[in-house]
Amino acid sequence: MWGWEQENGSWTGLMGDLQRRRADIGVADLYIMEQYFTIIDMSREYDIEYLCFVNPTLGPLPQWMALGLPFLLETWVAILVTVLVGMLAMVVMAWLGLRSRWMTGESLWFHDSGNICLLLYSGVLNTTWIREPSTFFLRVFVLLWSLAFFIVAVAYKGSLVSYLTVPLQQPPTDTHKQLLEKGVKVGSIGLTLKRVMEKNADIYVRRLAERYQLVPSTSEGLQRTVLGQYYLNGEGDRRKGRYIIIFLVMLITSRQLLLPGKKGRESLHIMKEYVAPFGIGLAYPKYAPYIVKFNQVIIRIKEAGLAKKWLDDIILRRKQAKISSGDSQESAVGAVDDPMVRPLTTDNLQGCFILMILGYGVALLAFAVELITKDVLRRCGKW
Repeated sequence: MWGWEQENGSWTGLMGDLQRRRADIGVADLYIMEQYFTIIDMSREYDIEYLCFVNPTLGPLPQWMALGLPFLLETWVAILVTVLVGMLAMVVMAWLGLRSRWMTGESLWFHDSGNICLLLYSGVLNTTWIREPSTFFLRVFVLLWSLAFFIVAVAYKGSLVSYLTVPLQQPPTDTHKQLLEKGVKVGSIGLTLKRVMEKNADIYVRRLAERYQLVPSTSEGLQRTVLGQYYLNGEGDRRKGRYIIIFLVMLITSRQLLLPGKKGRESLHIMKEYVAPFGIGLAYPKYAPYIVKFNQVIIRIKEAGLAKKWLDDIILRRKQAKISSGDSQESAVGAVDDPMVRPLTTDNLQGCFILMILGYGVALLAFAVELITKDVLRRCGKW
């Protein structure tokens, strides 16, 4: 534990040991921050890390949403408007045809507006035509209508298969504004990070500092984060363009942060937007005589690139060990439990079952309304 300041001005943990001169040097991934210099001295930085938030992964979208994912919202609106306008146009054309006697030889089935709308709806679903008009202008309209929605149906079906077999992941929370809008609380060990957030230039970070809560331990903070109770402050590494939580690397690489029952899926996400960058250095008791000597060695190691190489080797070795262990486990069971071609389950097709249940409910409701209406009219003597 790095330690934090208590109400009486003394510090706990490693910082307290250095403050009371129980230790000659402290090496614990320590930030070089202004508030530390009142009790200790620090060396030149040998690394830079980025303070960022850890939030729970949202996982895939519900499978019932796969029915609407192939098209954007504006596409669905355009299709709906096209269907309504098309039905209205054909009803108007049929009505004008009857008034002008163009449709004298047409079947009586096409004289009903409801039948015409049902005919066009079947064309939208690419089903067999219930009736076929004999009038030329209605045939031309139906032909172009069928061709247009045939193209729409083919595009929809091809995209729907992809969303049914590969669920779409929900976008993660990557900005402080998004985090603030979620209304969640943030927390970490001690009040040091809260003071950093309160002085941050980003207004969203300062407002998040108002929701700050103390976390008794890293493990409890991670558990609350996974459960979505609040987010945990962590340290991010940007050397390779990806964010890695330094003090969580051991947990993540050992597969202790995976979602229950979801192999290979990490339950935590590190935000891309960070709170602040910090230099990392060694800590000493105040006025230690050997600080200058240590700084000289740190400068030489840093200029030679050894510090970066050693840190990268540690992180990469852990990541490679995780990947290799995951590959070996998957290869051992892949032939039986993880086939290349998976049959669709009821979870993949829950959207169609929900539509079917919804249709049954609407039909039963319409049936009940018809029965009640018929009974009321009979009693009034109008049936």
